[in-house]
Amino acid sequence: MEWDISVGSAFDREDLIANIFCDREGIIEISQENGYYEIYFSNSKNREYPLDKVLELIKKATDRLDELKKTK
Repeated sequence: MEWDISVGSAFDREDLIANIFCDREGIIEISQENGYYEIYFSNSKNREYPLDKVLELIKKATDRLDELKKTK
């Protein structure tokens, strides 16, 4: 499995969002629009992922969002 994280802005969001991809398919979006992190799961082809890897990537994504928020 190939994993990737993308952090950026979206036209319909005020704050940055993070997207987690597995094999180039977006599976998770993380936002902080309401003052706390919210996670959205996409309908993906593969419905099973290794929990330890997903948790690691969620932590990396939220750490990156925190870093970028501090530089605003």
